[in-house]
Amino acid sequence: METENRIPMCHRYDSVKFYERKVEELKMNRDYWAPWLKEQFTYHVIPTVLNHPFLYIIGAQHNPNLGIPNTFWRRSSEQALLHATWIVRMIDMVVDKQVALVDPFFGHAAAIAATVRDITGGTCCIGLWGPRAPAVLASLSPDDLSETGLPPSRAKTATVAQIPVTVMNVSFVGERGCEIHTTAEHGQRLWDLLWHAGQAHGVVAAGRAALNALRLEAGFRSYGSDVTTEHNPLEAGLALAVDADKTGYVGYEALRRLSAVKPSRRLRCFTVDDGQSVVLGKEPVYVGGKVAGYVTNAAFGLTVGKPIAFGYLPIEVNVGDGVEIEYFGRRIKATVVAEPLHQQGAIRTETGLQRDEQARPVLRSRL
Repeated sequence: METENRIPMCHRYDSVKFYERKVEELKMNRDYWAPWLKEQFTYHVIPTVLNHPFLYIIGAQHNPNLGIPNTFWRRSSEQALLHATWIVRMIDMVVDKQVALVDPFFGHAAAIAATVRDITGGTCCIGLWGPRAPAVLASLSPDDLSETGLPPSRAKTATVAQIPVTVMNVSFVGERGCEIHTTAEHGQRLWDLLWHAGQAHGVVAAGRAALNALRLEAGFRSYGSDVTTEHNPLEAGLALAVDADKTGYVGYEALRRLSAVKPSRRLRCFTVDDGQSVVLGKEPVYVGGKVAGYVTNAAFGLTVGKPIAFGYLPIEVNVGDGVEIEYFGRRIKATVVAEPLHQQGAIRTETGLQRDEQARPVLRSRL
């Protein structure tokens, strides 16, 4: 997704505030909003788009080394937006629907003058991960793509063998590496270059199944399976991602109430005792002979050499406890284990995380 910004660089949206609307004000605006503004919640989505995006925004011209900025339109005449379907929908609502500016909440909308083009079909992405991935990339690019030149969760424009790319220092597999984005016409050549350069480092090609297994070993959650709207951060083991000192955001009150009580369940990692039975996901998990939870995701962990699974279990179930997974009419024994099983070139053993000397770079094309 790319946008073209026609707003003066000095214009900022940081001043947008939420406020309580009076009944009279809502009635006055009803004729404008009722046909398409279905819920009062939508009033608060638009400033979220403008001020607090939780996605990567890469400035392709003004600042090639942006992290996650504080404002949506900051410093960009051309931007690449990832996973932004709902943002496009909100921009359409503001611009194409010709929002009436009776409500002062939309007073800033008069300054919006943007065009949006979906360029998904014209782009591609290749992931390069593993302890030797930086060496592979360094052999092809004159740019500093090390941890110093490109810190974690940052992005920058660069060239790989003269191919223009956007490199993002993100990893879903628990190892160092990056996503390399470019236009579709360069995709095949970029893959070939990375593949040939990686031969000296033992590069392997991997698909989605391998990616899922690696992220399970790394203890990474997947939204839509491990975490859904039925779960909260405390249950999912994501409490560290919540800023306890921050207030005023949507969901704050609910999370504050949840934090005051002990959760009844938690997402746990367990390995299958027989070392070979790989479940599919959604199977019931038994504790003490009774169904106590279900498997959210599973795969065979090639690094740890045994099947692994995530599942929600009662909070009383601890590391080392035995459970059973029902699989096609039979129960498979499994053991709850500590996370992560694998992290940054290290593998968990009975004595803790030990360095994995066999780790090799993984090359994967995002489909």
